Amino acid sequence: FNTQIVNSTTDMFYYTAKVTGAKLVGISFRGNTSCTTKFINNPVDAAQTIFWTKIYDCGFNFFNKTTITLTGTVLTHCYFNNAMYGGFEFKGSDNIITENFFAVAGASASSYSAVYLSNFENSRFERNYITGWKTIPLNIAICNELFVVGNWIDESDLSGIYAVNCHSLSITDNRFKNLLRIPAGVHIGAITMFDVFDVRVLNNTFQAIPSGMNIANVRNSSYLSDSIYFAGNVTYDGLTRNYNFDTDVTNITIDDPIITLRS
Repeated sequence: FNTQIVNSTTDMFYYTAKVTGAKLVGISFRGNTSCTTKFINNPVDAAQTIFWTKIYDCGFNFFNKTTITLTGTVLTHCYFNNAMYGGFEFKGSDNIITENFFAVAGASASSYSAVYLSNFENSRFERNYITGWKTIPLNIAICNELFVVGNWIDESDLSGIYAVNCHSLSITDNRFKNLLRIPAGVHIGAITMFDVFDVRVLNNTFQAIPSGMNIANVRNSSYLSDSIYFAGNVTYDGLTRNYNFDTDVTNITIDDPIITLRS
């Protein structure tokens, strides 16, 4: 990093208006090791958004849960090590988040996540490495037209992806490994989904998932999950591809190969 900015006593930045056309390059941002401050004080209205911005080669260390609303922004080659109480939450549309590393700085409670995409639409989340430890690595809520592609999702007591109230969601070419180490509640699948429709789960690999757990766990809550397509997903080392669906989940297609790979 070219520059380090440290603020261990208060939130790093505060929104006062929208930000347009900014560029953050080669900066290490650091809170305090107890993760009690935020990177950006959470916005109070939709106008407080980061527009058409490039963020790359930056580090974000030791911050509490921070919500950032992005539009038309590229976030790449950054390192996130945050949030004993929940990682970065990204909102907005027309964004690319690619080739970053996300981790958690402490034994986080299981209800939190390393990365949280909420109301995040028409965007790509691709080729990132996420380690969750005791959290959900990737939490997705109320997202439409979202492509989750080529990520390495590793090391968690819980599901690797937890998706709720999403449609037109593509989960493709990801690697799921060392998940469900201490499964609890609904977390009995490497991918757990509630109230989703028009979902494609394609060409993913699954390794080191405990025996008896599921590749996917699809449930209904407020709405009925519908139109879910699984194809080309493979497992390693003889891992059985189990799927769990609520009885009223409709229009499911499974077209996975019967082979398993050796590590």
